[in-house]
Amino acid sequence: AHIGSANYIRLLKSPDFARIVRTTLVYTFVSVVGWIVVSMVTALLSNVQIPGRTIIRVITTLPWAIPEVASCLIWSWILNYDFGVLNYLLQSKGLIKEAVGWLIDPAVALSSVLLVTIWQIFPLSSMVLLAGLQGIPSELYEAARIDGGNSLQIFRYVTLPSLKPIANLLILLTAIWSIRRFTVIWVLTRGGPAMATETIVINVYHNAFRNFDMGYACAVGVVGLILSLILTAIYFMFQAKTEAY
Repeated sequence: AHIGSANYIRLLKSPDFARIVRTTLVYTFVSVVGWIVVSMVTALLSNVQIPGRTIIRVITTLPWAIPEVASCLIWSWILNYDFGVLNYLLQSKGLIKEAVGWLIDPAVALSSVLLVTIWQIFPLSSMVLLAGLQGIPSELYEAARIDGGNSLQIFRYVTLPSLKPIANLLILLTAIWSIRRFTVIWVLTRGGPAMATETIVINVYHNAFRNFDMGYACAVGVVGLILSLILTAIYFMFQAKTEAY
């Protein structure tokens, strides 16, 4: 067993650890980008007067209402290689010839986990953004229309700046949550196949509770903490720079 700084030296020399950090960063970045797109689209749809708006709001809230473990188990059945609903539907429509190993193929496992992650996290953010949209004074939109602004210009110069403080905070929280997210990855893949979905948190669990290498697990955990602190520092630096203008 290694102690003290020896764990960090071992960590830095490990080719697997570099891969784990890269996977964590990719997972975090795609989670945030996917969240931004899906949350904004659903919030805008829920805010406009269109038929079925109530249904859209219910559907938007549903993933958040389902317990995390239960929703992951449902998705593991949907994405199952042998009897999953997704493969059945795609094959019946002729979109794929052979079943896809959504959770057992290293080439697509991370994408599958990201799909489930975004599906789980976007409802809360969407509701927060919807509250922000409803808090924008209607006078701002009226003034923009009087000045001849079209829908795209109004969205760019009125809606987005008004939502920016809320969105920036949600981006920070989503990034930190993504770095430390455990349940969805563990239930779906346990970090596999071939470490394709193994993030820092999953690696900490493997080392601490399977290999019983607590020292090394703590060293890995410290790296995860440092990544979270770096993201937080970047957020506050960006926030201070924005307020300065």
